[in-house]
Amino acid sequence: MFGPRILSSISFTTKHRRVPHSLPNLFDFLVVGGGGAIGGGNSGQYYSGGSGGGGVICSGQALQGGGGNAQPPIILSLGQSLSCAPGGEAATNNGTYNGTHGNSSSLSGSGYSFTAEGGGAGAGNSAAASVGGGGGGGWGPASGTGGPAGAAGTTNQGRAGGNGPNYANAAGGGGGGAGGTGGNGSGNYGGNAGEGLDWIDGKAYGYGGRGTRGADPGGAAEGNYASNRPSGGAPNRGAGSGYQVGNDSSGGACYGGAGVVIIAYLGEQIATGGTVTKGPLGKTWHTFTQSGTFLVTG
Repeated sequence: MFGPRILSSISFTTKHRRVPHSLPNLFDFLVVGGGGAIGGGNSGQYYSGGSGGGGVICSGQALQGGGGNAQPPIILSLGQSLSCAPGGEAATNNGTYNGTHGNSSSLSGSGYSFTAEGGGAGAGNSAAASVGGGGGGGWGPASGTGGPAGAAGTTNQGRAGGNGPNYANAAGGGGGGAGGTGGNGSGNYGGNAGEGLDWIDGKAYGYGGRGTRGADPGGAAEGNYASNRPSGGAPNRGAGSGYQVGNDSSGGACYGGAGVVIIAYLGEQIATGGTVTKGPLGKTWHTFTQSGTFLVTG
């Protein structure tokens, strides 16, 4: 007879592995051009128009800059990537008194291509305002008449700049923003800065700079005369520039604010690139303030 059957012990090893995120994925995005800059004021000739805010292209909500319909989200699968190139600060033209056009920002790759235009230069001296994401404001003449008009904004990215008055000793028009038109200059007060566009992260982007005049106390969304940097909010918002006080020929120039590229998606991190944070709406946010690559890895 056979004895009792003995079953040998068999060890089973289970290997735990990360389950890949369901792909393809939807990615919301924001591309903001850099704001325009202004040159120094010249009390003997004119009062500068404010420069325009950077253009805004985005997904995740109904509208983007300039009142255009927002884009659908980007669809990417594992291993696909995007090149992110935010525009840097626009340098001033202190000494020439003319504004400087802002630098554009771009997001491209995997079949997608978006370019947000830099903000238009505020008018000054002999130079007219330039068309940009948000248009530059027109200048106000210190004597005589004929202050030039503000410039248009780029379609579906930003609004027009305000006009300079057609009479002597009057303030310049405000720069156009992604969310609102720059105000017209009037008497001692520069035209209001064009409003920025609120995005899904709760922040405003692409606001213009206020028009200039020596007696004008300044406004929130304009350049800072003391620091030569836009003072309307945190950096990398695509702010156009104006300045708070001063119509002298030796100062008052202000840089245009740098642009930004942001990509966001629901859930935990599944990509690399930029500065990564866990933020509002249960999303992971990749913020690019310098050129870099967004790569889907999980």
